[in-house]
Amino acid sequence: MRNRTIDNPATGEAESLYPVWATKRTIRELLGVCDKVLYLLVADGVVAFVKTSEAQQAGALYSFHDVLAWMNGRAKRNPPKARRTA
Repeated sequence: MRNRTIDNPATGEAESLYPVWATKRTIRELLGVCDKVLYLLVADGVVAFVKTSEAQQAGALYSFHDVLAWMNGRAKRNPPKARRTA
């Protein structure tokens, strides 16, 4: 998926644009969250989702913001370890 950015007129810096609702493929490509983890997040009520139709095999859209918030929460709980210097 192509990275989409805009220039913020206030700061002059580029900012990433994220979707509001996304397919599991888009979430996997942009954030690296696998399908199994995404399904568990939905089952636990962490991530909102909507089905695209009433059919049993219908696709679903997931709240990108919810997934991103979950990832940011994990990053705060698991900070990167300091590198050893010789």
